[in-house]
Amino acid sequence: MSFFKYIYNYFSTNIVKFYLQAVTLFLVALFTFVQWGLPLYWERQPNFKMSFVKGAGNNYIQAEPLIGEEEQCLIAGNIDIKNESKAPLFLKDTDIILIPYNVERCSLDETKCISSLNTPSSFTNTGSTLADEKVEDLLSKYHHTTIQPVVRDHDLFSGGTVSRPFSLLVPTSQLQKEKMIVLAVQQYGAKSCWSSEDENHWYKSKCLASRAVINVTWPCIAPT
Repeated sequence: MSFFKYIYNYFSTNIVKFYLQAVTLFLVALFTFVQWGLPLYWERQPNFKMSFVKGAGNNYIQAEPLIGEEEQCLIAGNIDIKNESKAPLFLKDTDIILIPYNVERCSLDETKCISSLNTPSSFTNTGSTLADEKVEDLLSKYHHTTIQPVVRDHDLFSGGTVSRPFSLLVPTSQLQKEKMIVLAVQQYGAKSCWSSEDENHWYKSKCLASRAVINVTWPCIAPT
């Protein structure tokens, strides 16, 4: 009993209490930094890159009538996603949105008028840009598809690159315009990040999103 009494008396001294409190505060601060501070620091780094990749025929996007079934248009391409941060990132869904449009011409009577070949008039006439449009609104207005990750339990480590190929069939008549924007929206972030505005998820970090866009001339027209 004398040994335990000695231990009790020793740890009851003021100097030992001071050091124990100091060590406890240090461990709490370290746990807080590792649990919340470090992931937040990683997420704030400029760390993400996505782009369309050239495929067959040196084209980034294939948009041609399906051979033997011209009423269907084949839209195909590939996206490279690279993690340039120091931290692993979890990749969420990739949305592919097709925005066909005709180019709005300037009137011959207008002076200093320029028609944008790369921007639908539905955006320029309203004073907004494609970047201003919410993804939810774009998905409700245009043809789109969602590419889900092959696995949901693995992350993209620092310096790693993955590909998101896509191949779609859309009725040719619905895409035959002078131009078509192909917009890719990639969600990424921490493993537990959330993308909705649900207030029940306030304690989680919000998913980030990156966009890549490319313009196709005369989509779904058979090559001559």
